Amino acid sequence: MENDTELKRLELFVDKLLGKYNELKEQHLSLVKTLEERDAQCEELQNDLSGLKSEQSEVGERVASLIDRIELWESEDDSEKNQDEEQGKSQNEDQNDDQAGVQGNLFFAEADRT
Repeated sequence: MENDTELKRLELFVDKLLGKYNELKEQHLSLVKTLEERDAQCEELQNDLSGLKSEQSEVGERVASLIDRIELWESEDDSEKNQDEEQGKSQNEDQNDDQAGVQGNLFFAEADRT
């Protein structure tokens, strides 16, 4: 009888052990599946990130190009203004030469200062 009880205890212990093993095996398979899904998601996100970096680089280049074009336009506009001012000054100088005597030049110089 004593052997019978020990044998039943051993059977219960083995049953519990096998039950726990099966639970852990299922849990392991579930974790492996989750890990594979996350790896796939991580790879997809890395691809998305790579695409976004490429797009950001392209946008940056286009913005830089626009800024360069604006700066060029502004510098051309400034050169035109400078040329217009130089032409205006040369016209004023011609007018100064046309005015009679030193007094005319003095009055014209004062008008330029104000």
